[in-house]
Amino acid sequence: MWGVPGPSADVPAAPVKGPRGAPLQWDLPLPFVVPLSMNDPPPISRGARMARSDKVRAFRHAAFVLAQHAGIPRLQRFTVVLNWRPPTNRRRDVENYFATVKPCVDGIVDAGVAPDDTPEFYVSSTPVLHKAIKGDPGRIWLTVIDLSDQPGDKTLRENPYCTRCGDERGGPYGHETNECTWNRKDQK
Repeated sequence: MWGVPGPSADVPAAPVKGPRGAPLQWDLPLPFVVPLSMNDPPPISRGARMARSDKVRAFRHAAFVLAQHAGIPRLQRFTVVLNWRPPTNRRRDVENYFATVKPCVDGIVDAGVAPDDTPEFYVSSTPVLHKAIKGDPGRIWLTVIDLSDQPGDKTLRENPYCTRCGDERGGPYGHETNECTWNRKDQK
């Protein structure tokens, strides 16, 4: 399950052009069934730390090999979407799977797809959970999307805080005034 992958026949030989001229994208099927999770117990012993490190290293190496095999060119800006079809349809919190996204993005950067994974080159995206298929053990794949033709840093917002409700978080976590659903009349 944590072995080193070789080139996979599922990797498209050429990038896929999305509908209506959408950005180029590449699907990279990972050879794992279960992603890393932020809910995994913290490694207490030295052996547990080494085992966790081996798992992280396997995901990073798999992304590296698959990105090279897919022939992804050097991109100015990109995003990576983690797709997971779990074996069952129970409730899951997608933010826990960022523990898988980070080593995969690092492996893709190691493959020379981009100079770094800073906001200048990489736009973070939330993992996607797909419905389970009965009898299928699960599947994990990455979708690398070329955002080179999209100008600007998409992680920044024009308005750093909302003037209606005072939300000062800004960035990708906050919202702008035109997105605010807070109604002052309700607050008396």
